[in-house]
Amino acid sequence: MWLRRKNIDQTAASTTLSGGDRVLVAQGDSPISKWVLLSAILTYVGSVISRLAGNGSGTSLWVGYGSSLAPSATPDSISMGKSYSNAAGQNPKIILLDHSTVYGLGVSAGQLDYMAPATAAHAWYIAGSMKMKLDTNGKLLLDADPTVALGAATKQYVDTSISTYVAAQDVMVFKGVVDASTNPNYPAADKGATYRISAAGKIGGASGVNVEQGDQLLCLADGVATGNHATVGSSWSITQANIDGAVIGPASATDGTPAVFSGPSGKVILGTTYPLFKAALGLVKGDVGLGNVDNTSDASKPVSTAQAAAIAAVSRTSSIVLRTFTASSTYTPTTGMIYALVECIGGGGGGGGAVTNAGEIRAGGGGQGGGRSIKRVTAADIGASKAVVIGAAGAGVSGANGTAGGDTTLGGTICVGKGGAAGIAGTTSIFGEGGFASTAGTGDITTPGIAGGSGGIGSIAAPAYLPSGAGGSSPYGSGGKPYVNTAVTTGYAALGYGAGGGGGVGANAGSATGGAGTAGIVVITEYIGV
Repeated sequence: MWLRRKNIDQTAASTTLSGGDRVLVAQGDSPISKWVLLSAILTYVGSVISRLAGNGSGTSLWVGYGSSLAPSATPDSISMGKSYSNAAGQNPKIILLDHSTVYGLGVSAGQLDYMAPATAAHAWYIAGSMKMKLDTNGKLLLDADPTVALGAATKQYVDTSISTYVAAQDVMVFKGVVDASTNPNYPAADKGATYRISAAGKIGGASGVNVEQGDQLLCLADGVATGNHATVGSSWSITQANIDGAVIGPASATDGTPAVFSGPSGKVILGTTYPLFKAALGLVKGDVGLGNVDNTSDASKPVSTAQAAAIAAVSRTSSIVLRTFTASSTYTPTTGMIYALVECIGGGGGGGGAVTNAGEIRAGGGGQGGGRSIKRVTAADIGASKAVVIGAAGAGVSGANGTAGGDTTLGGTICVGKGGAAGIAGTTSIFGEGGFASTAGTGDITTPGIAGGSGGIGSIAAPAYLPSGAGGSSPYGSGGKPYVNTAVTTGYAALGYGAGGGGGVGANAGSATGGAGTAGIVVITEYIGV
């Protein structure tokens, strides 16, 4: 036998083996040789046991260094030769498998390190069944459906369980906000879904209900589709947030009647009838501006300012002055004139003449009387003065139509009486009609003149004695009278003012002239103040 060791103390009385020492035994059965070999083996085993026992300081298995060793000392370890590092996570004391990577346990910096490569997963098995696992990202994986009491549950399992329970119990769940400013439809929802109105408007479309900011929508049924208020509104409840101004009224009311509130709160409507409203108002005459109205006698009743002025104007009239104008002139009001009535009569039309064949009798028509207009004027209407124009009388013409009378005016257009139309001549071709025109003048009251009469036709051999046409009369004149004769005769002239002339009579191839009308007139009745 021969003994080889790394460091041998040849002077020692005995030899202690350590790691790395080798013992070679030569052939032979010498008792001495066997004893020496056994002694060496026992000494080596004792050294290993001493090291496993923690350098003799206890009975536990120690891996690493004891308190008496410095941190830089090489530790004792159970390994397959992996190098030692003092960095956290890089200090394996027990290497379970050592190829090119490290799987093991270690301690460093006051912590226990469980070490594995970055691509490794970690699984825990019980009775051959995996119960927990860390994936390569360090994410803890558990059973998806734990049923054991106190068993750990995954987030997926917890979320599913909560959702299932909430759905089964129809719990109110806040789903978000709804902007009602664009009048949207109700959202699709299940029972318990709750929304908050973020902007006022209508919910359920343009014909939906009004909602305000802060109001809440609550779905009352499962599987409600989106829609307007008419289709799905019954499946929703609306909770009003702005309740401070809410008003409670009766179950029904008459459309258009005013509301009467009960008490000072202003939130309860007592009723909606007119008698109730009237009693609640308690109006007196002063509330509607009739404080001066009373049950006084007619003589004591007050009148308006305008009425009082009119009454005063009439009451201070001291005289009435009648002014007439039969020729064109200027009207200057009498001093103190308050107002006046102006009457304008147009000139009368001339009567129609006549022309006949031998043995015939023909008569012309009478001229129309002048038109009449009445106008009330004030001193302000007249001013200092106004022009008066008297309508000319119409003339008769031999064997032809007469001429029309002229218009009578005051101030040009303030008062206008139209002139009468001329009578038509009786000739061999036409009938002698009376003059007529329907045009009225200008004023508060206006009428056309009275029409002239029509002339007749006869024969010398058998005279019918048919008269000529009479002239139209006026309020202030008489028209020319009709004429009956078998000889040529001029028509009668009108009398007074504004009357028409009578028609002429023609006989046996003779020509006659119609009668002349009369000129118009202006009559002014002035009311003079004090």
